[in-house]
This record gives sequence, C-alpha cells and structure tokens, in this order.
Amino acid sequence: MTLSARITRNTTERLFKTDVSRAARLAMERMATDIVRDMKARTPVRTGTLRDSIHHSWDGETLRLQTGEEAPYAQFVEFGTSRMVASPFFFPVLDEYRSRFPEYVRAAIKEVIG
Repeated sequence: MTLSARITRNTTERLFKTDVSRAARLAMERMATDIVRDMKARTPVRTGTLRDSIHHSWDGETLRLQTGEEAPYAQFVEFGTSRMVASPFFFPVLDEYRSRFPEYVRAAIKEVIG
C-alpha cells in the first residue's frame, strides 16, 4: 500500500486570465518540488528505498504526491505498528505546506505578471 495525497486546482481558476493560471501551475510545481525534498529529508533511512520512492506527478490539473510501490511499508513507517514507533515523514510535511501555498502563488504571480 502506498501513501498518496491529491491537491486539485480550484475550478474557479477558469475565471482568471491565462497569466494567473500559468502562475498557479508554476506555484504548484514549485511547491511540489519543495514538499518532496522535505519529505525525503525527514524519511528515516535504512536502505534508502522509501526515501528514493517519494515523488510527485502533475498533469496540469491534479498534483499527486506519493511513495512508490517499491516501498509498500511506507504506511508502517508513517503511522507505526504495535512493534515499531511511528516516524512521520509524509503528512506532517504536507500539513506544513498547506498554509504556505498562498506564498507560492504570490511569488509566481509576481514572476509571471511582473
């Protein structure tokens, strides 16, 4: 079982100009890169498989952050087991970035529009 999260652009984006849409995409891509970097930094490493499996994909509409199938034990590391203490690396980082998204959008709009 892999860990996964989806972040979908707001459907009201259609009301904005092309530049703002481009800025929103740029912000999502930059934020995803930073989230993956921070998740990898917090991942406990024994072999590196779990850390290396963390990635994002972006289809222009939906951002997916996930661990790969080569690390099916990701949820045990994140949440712990009866024999292992949790070492959260995925959802705490995601929670930290939720409130930072407006910063990414402001920076991208400034860059795209000027």
